[in-house]
Amino acid sequence: MQDKLKIVNSKIKEAESRGIIPVELYKEQLSILESAHSEFILKAQKAGYDLNSSVDILEVEVKQYSAMKQVAKKIGIDTKKYDNLIKEARIRVLGEDAVREYFSN
Repeated sequence: MQDKLKIVNSKIKEAESRGIIPVELYKEQLSILESAHSEFILKAQKAGYDLNSSVDILEVEVKQYSAMKQVAKKIGIDTKKYDNLIKEARIRVLGEDAVREYFSN
C-alpha cells in the first residue's frame, strides 16, 4: 500500500507542477489513506492494543483523519465526515466530557 501511495503522490506532484488539479488522483489518494487507516486499526488490534484507551493509537488516527481531510478539502469534498471521525475517536479514548472541554469550538 505504501508503494501505491508513493506512486500516486508522485503523479500528483507532477500534475500540480504543471498547474493541473488531479482530482481523480486525489480521490485515489484518499481511498488509499482510508484503506491504510483500516489496516492500521486491524494491526493495532491484533497487536493487543486497546483502542478505547490507547492515546498512541488515537494520535495516529487523528493524524490519518487529518490527512484525509486535507485531501478532501483540495477537491471540494465535504470534510465533516473526517471531523466526525476525529471527534468519535477522541470520545472513544478520552471521553465525551474531556473532548467537549478541550476540543469544542
